[in-house]
Amino acid sequence: MIGVDEKTGKRLSGYAYKRQAIARVLFTPLGSLVMLPEFGAEVIDLISAPLNGETQLRIYVATAEALDRWLRDLIRLTRVEYHRTSLGEVSLKLHYDDLETGEKISNDFAANQSPKQEPQL
Repeated sequence: MIGVDEKTGKRLSGYAYKRQAIARVLFTPLGSLVMLPEFGAEVIDLISAPLNGETQLRIYVATAEALDRWLRDLIRLTRVEYHRTSLGEVSLKLHYDDLETGEKISNDFAANQSPKQEPQL
């Protein structure tokens, strides 16, 4: 897949394209795009909710459903980890298979940061 980097406007493909697409899906609130109100995920709404088992489960479900709906041809989600620091910062660590290359990838995503890749061991 080929796209455009949302920060630089330059061509984007492969891993970088998928990473940006995942962040776009997860951190776009449902209903925020006028022409496509069903695009996005509930993740943004849930990360400020009280941290308990129900919220955590809802975040996992919202993540899996949104990525399956919008990116099912690009990735297969295998695991989601949710972390909240004492300062209230939230991050999601996603483990997924890249369906184009067959690679297993792990990424950290935070609502206020660019996603970062961790090396796969």
